[in-house]
Amino acid sequence: MWKYIGGAVLALVGIGIFWLMYGQGEIKAMTIRDVDLSKVPDGTYRGSFSKGRWTYNLSVTVQNHKITSIKLLDDKMKMVDKVNTEIASRVINRQTLSIDAVSGATVNTKAMLKAIENALVSASK
Repeated sequence: MWKYIGGAVLALVGIGIFWLMYGQGEIKAMTIRDVDLSKVPDGTYRGSFSKGRWTYNLSVTVQNHKITSIKLLDDKMKMVDKVNTEIASRVINRQTLSIDAVSGATVNTKAMLKAIENALVSASK
C-alpha cells in the first residue's frame, strides 16, 4: 500500500513541477518590441498575456505620448506585487519597454512587458 501512496505523491510532485515550469523557456526567449509612443494617442488601453501560470491583464494610460499609469486588472499576478510595481515604475520612468528584468523575476518581467506591449500596439493601430 505504501508504494502506491509514494507513487501517487511522486506523480503529484511531478505534475506540480511541470505546471510551475510550463512556458518558462518560451517566455524567457520571447522578444519584447518597443512601441513608438509618438504614434499612441491619449487614452487607456487594455493588454494581456498568458502562458502557463503567468497571466497578466492590465491597463496602460498614455497622455501626451507618455505612459502615465500601468495597472493590473485582476488578482492573478498579485502574488508578485512588488515585482509588478518595479516593472511598471521602470517602464514609466524610462518611457520604454526596453528595461532590464527585475532581478530574480525575468519571466514575470517579460510576461508583464508583453502585456504592456500588446496594449500599446493595439492603441497605435
